[in-house]
Amino acid sequence: MFIYSLFQNEQERAWANGLKVVSVASGLALAILLGLPAQAGAAELLVNGGFEGTPATVDRNVHNATAPLNWSFANGTTDIFSAATTFGSYTWQSPPDAGDFVHGLASPTYNESILQSVTGLTPGKTYELTFSQATSFSDWSAVGNQGHWVVSLGTQSQAASALTVPATGVALAWQQQSMLFTATSTTQSLVLKAVVDSGNRIDLGIDSVSLQPYVPPFTITAVDDVFSSAPIMGGPGGSTTSVHVNDTVNGAAVDPAAIVTTIVSDGGLTGVSVDADGLVHVPAGTASGSYTLRYRICDPQQDPAIGCAEANATVLVVDTPPAGAASCSGTNLLANGGFEAPVYPAPPSANSAAAVSGWSTADASVTILDHGYQVQQHTGTQAAILGTGLSTTLTGFNPRSELRVHWAHRGLYAGDAAQLLLTDDAGGSLGDGPYTPGTAAWQVHSRTYVPGAGATSLAMQFLDTGGLYNNVLDTVEVCQTYLTLAKAEGTRTDVDSSGGDSAGDTISYIFTIANPAGNEVALGGVTLVDDRIGTVSVTTPASGDTNGNGLLDPGETWTVSASDTLTQADLDAGSVTNIAHAEAGTGANTIRSGDAQVTATLARQPALVLAKTWSFVTDANGDGKAGSGDVIRYAYAVTNTGNVSVAGVSVSDTTNGNDPAFLGGASPGQPVTVSLTTDAGTTGDSTDADNAGPVWDTLAPGDTVTFTADYSVVQADVDALQ
Repeated sequence: MFIYSLFQNEQERAWANGLKVVSVASGLALAILLGLPAQAGAAELLVNGGFEGTPATVDRNVHNATAPLNWSFANGTTDIFSAATTFGSYTWQSPPDAGDFVHGLASPTYNESILQSVTGLTPGKTYELTFSQATSFSDWSAVGNQGHWVVSLGTQSQAASALTVPATGVALAWQQQSMLFTATSTTQSLVLKAVVDSGNRIDLGIDSVSLQPYVPPFTITAVDDVFSSAPIMGGPGGSTTSVHVNDTVNGAAVDPAAIVTTIVSDGGLTGVSVDADGLVHVPAGTASGSYTLRYRICDPQQDPAIGCAEANATVLVVDTPPAGAASCSGTNLLANGGFEAPVYPAPPSANSAAAVSGWSTADASVTILDHGYQVQQHTGTQAAILGTGLSTTLTGFNPRSELRVHWAHRGLYAGDAAQLLLTDDAGGSLGDGPYTPGTAAWQVHSRTYVPGAGATSLAMQFLDTGGLYNNVLDTVEVCQTYLTLAKAEGTRTDVDSSGGDSAGDTISYIFTIANPAGNEVALGGVTLVDDRIGTVSVTTPASGDTNGNGLLDPGETWTVSASDTLTQADLDAGSVTNIAHAEAGTGANTIRSGDAQVTATLARQPALVLAKTWSFVTDANGDGKAGSGDVIRYAYAVTNTGNVSVAGVSVSDTTNGNDPAFLGGASPGQPVTVSLTTDAGTTGDSTDADNAGPVWDTLAPGDTVTFTADYSVVQADVDALQ
């Protein structure tokens, strides 16, 4: 509200400038606080967000300076308008609720706003605020002026989309706006403020304001499944594990009771079905082969357009059951270690492959045995005859990991024998074997290997050593186990309560040690090695040992805290850097993480305090006053009151009569002596090479060095009353 007291007709002057004058007599400024019912829906937190309930006696065709019921002015005085408000060239479309709306004006120096105190909020919870906004030309604005509403909930503020003043007589459509806020307390003020972006003024309308708990949009996701690692026997039939294992609804695991799962396409697998739990059932008598079917999951409570998702499921049906199982309990890093590519369909046979994906051979080809031909496969439906030898190269492992190589081996003849050679690109190598497995059953060999520092690839060679060249190889797997460490600065403790960083203060560091999911083995004997803190044995972490077994299991992340004490050298340097790594045992080897480094910046606060005193060395006439020929001894005590050591401490005194450069000139006062009179901190940390003046080399925090010098009074000093 603007009031011009220099004019007789304030209202006419204000209207001429597009301003508002409130007359108490008119009743326009009378606030009538009535309790209105909440908007539809129990979740609504605002009262009268539609700005209805203003008495009909309030004129909508003037600047009426009226606050909506249950709202109050935050700054200036807004108005209650309607689509029928046409004075001053205003042109408005009917708002979404076809009722009243709030008009607020803004200029570069003036902003109108209203507020409401919102209760019932939950701190940390997200709320969605929606409203409609519009603008209109007026006699006091200009076409092309721009502005917007700014919404604040507590200390959080967001700007609505910018609006541009249209031409005279053009009624803009109302724009819908949506914003998200996070509550910080149970009660917060909601403020709606008009703001001009360009031009002299803008008139803004706002209506249908709503504040409700935010409900994220519904999402449902189906992800392809490949069940080839667990083949199903075609004769008796069988079932896969659930297709739901990697599907989600609203980002969470699928609840089978809340969705409907159906088959969209059987992929040629006649008679296949899927149950409510997502298990795919293969009927008895199914021919061997790889089948890719398509399934759909739907939430029946949602519109099918958004409530359904589809994915593929690949099922492998085999004739002969595998004889063994995979050895890796974690993630297998080696592709095609079971020689399943290229794929050879039934009937069982020996196939000459010119190339096998991921492998190389010194022979002209590789023989692939499928579906139980000559031997029962260890896993899957295929195995390879080694011949002279097969080799592959593994990459993508963590450079500090322990690798575990597993391989299934058997012979077609009693004398068949083979060995494994491992060589990494950092110069490390290891041999495993030779082994003579016989022909009766598969033997599974396992070998741990820690690559050389910096290795990025591992060559694996399987070589015939028996000379018969009929070793059968299957289920070659490589799993890894490694550590990760992250380090962050935690809490600083002001041990001496100085209010700043000081020697003796401590910094706590938070260490996060992980055995990532997909690793092979649990780790014991976990330790931290920090170049400043030392070695810390981690037997009971602050958090992360989810099963309480004292082992860092795959998928677990432990947190540990340890503190470092600051030294004076750290303060003098202005920062402290320390480097740490974690170590743990796999049962076969000790492995370590990469280094984690943190630099903590320290606040250097250099400060010196000088205290000057004097005494007579000689007082010739004993009158206690300085006379010509008397000698005065000055003492200058310099104390380091800061938190860093100070170098090259000296005193300059220019106040002594005939010698303005006393202590600082070419002929300083004689004699100049210096001594450490207070050694408050670490003994010996304040030093001077010659223990003599006029400069003291290093003064540590808390210590005091005192300089003394004699001055002989001359008659000019007496005459000048010095």
